[in-house]
Amino acid sequence: MNKIADKLPFWHFDENHNIMVFKDGSLGSGFKITGFDLNCVPSEEINNFAKSLENLLTNCEEGYRLQVFYKLSPDVNDLITKNEKLSEKCSEEYKDVLEARLKFLKHNSSQNQYFVPEIYFFVRSKPYAFKRPTLFEKDSDYTSITKNEYQNLLDKFLRVTRQIESILGSLKLKPDRLNAEEWFNQTFEYLNFERAKKIGTPKMRPIEDVFSEPLNSQMLLTDFDVDKNGVSMGNYTFKVITLKTLPEGFTHAAMVERLTKLPFHFWISQNIKILDQGSERNKLQIQRRITHAMASGSKNVSDLESENTLNNIEQLLTELIEGSQKLLSMDFNVIIWGTTKNEIEEKSDEVLRMFREMNQSEGLIETLTSLDVFLSAIIGGCEGFRHKKMKSSNASHLIPFYSYWKGNDSPVCLIPNQDMGLFSMNPFAKELTNWNGIVFGGSGSGKSFNVTQLMLMFYGLKPRIVWIDNGASSKGLIKSLNGEFLDFKLNSGISINP
Repeated sequence: MNKIADKLPFWHFDENHNIMVFKDGSLGSGFKITGFDLNCVPSEEINNFAKSLENLLTNCEEGYRLQVFYKLSPDVNDLITKNEKLSEKCSEEYKDVLEARLKFLKHNSSQNQYFVPEIYFFVRSKPYAFKRPTLFEKDSDYTSITKNEYQNLLDKFLRVTRQIESILGSLKLKPDRLNAEEWFNQTFEYLNFERAKKIGTPKMRPIEDVFSEPLNSQMLLTDFDVDKNGVSMGNYTFKVITLKTLPEGFTHAAMVERLTKLPFHFWISQNIKILDQGSERNKLQIQRRITHAMASGSKNVSDLESENTLNNIEQLLTELIEGSQKLLSMDFNVIIWGTTKNEIEEKSDEVLRMFREMNQSEGLIETLTSLDVFLSAIIGGCEGFRHKKMKSSNASHLIPFYSYWKGNDSPVCLIPNQDMGLFSMNPFAKELTNWNGIVFGGSGSGKSFNVTQLMLMFYGLKPRIVWIDNGASSKGLIKSLNGEFLDFKLNSGISINP
């Protein structure tokens, strides 16, 4: 049996251009994006975003492969660390409050109680047309090409990726190109999940060193145990649920967003290949002729089902000729994990239920093909396993490019949101056009408590806070922070200049 490392598609990194070189001579590039926030967005804007995603697919060159990798992660350690550093010069009376808050946040993080979406987008070119081996020449995974041939291939790929990066930027997804170390870290976590959580990721070693291992071997430091229940790595067992039956009838913009709301941590690996449109049109023309003959029938008796199919084929051909649509193949994989069989089965049932809510699409729990599906869905691989042919407009509705706004860059205040993520808030961030705000709600809904929490977190920066309150709800906070409380009444002898 071949080693697991031999099944991986990677070869080496061209670190000068942040490019992955694959075994088949194709080139790859990756981006981390922020995601589109659907909250408080009108339907028209959602439809426009889906249309822009469709344009991204139709403008992509034939033969190119794309991958969207969606991670729902519990990791908020960097955010907590930033919040801690902002308050490191706080006053002495505030340190106990800061320590208690950090302890609370870190405990929740260690218990995997936060849900943070991370979205990665990868582009992979067509395989390079290597010279075929002669009759007595041995096949090899690694075939040499000249420096000029590689440079021409690289220049063309960089032009395509710059165009894709520009489109992603116009969609306000803020694409950030991955470097070699970041790509390696993500792939290492995929293949060594438990080890990465406990120990972290090792430093990638350049393969130019005499004694360094190949890149694929460096990515694998965990044994795999494979059976029909899934792929086991350490104490975790991974299972892949693939999209088996496409949505019935029609799709609509952002329909995949429901699938991103699963109540546990998971990964989504979606792989798209842009097909040869000329070849697909020829196949449709042949299919059209056969369907037309069946629809006409004999003795003037028509077949209604064939007539309906003929109309659909002719409409699709018209769209392909006009260029408003492209045919592509796509697979969709949801990857879950757990430590017990019962936990995995419960998660699998929930994923299947969510698939069915997407216009009666159906998922398939992989068993005997677990390893093949798991490796073909690897982050950055752009390969996939169970591909389905579909139109670019339908595929755009299934791209998981959706996330919530994570807040300001400076995490002065950390607030849990409705998706159980941590929202970063800085009331006086420079990017805000207005530093005024309003909090409203019914009696007893927690307005004063919410404002108290915000001020308590903001106080770590040692600001000057003035609280004018109808009542004495602020008295406890002011006393605990050695502030001054002024009871403003008609007989208090205090006046305020209007």
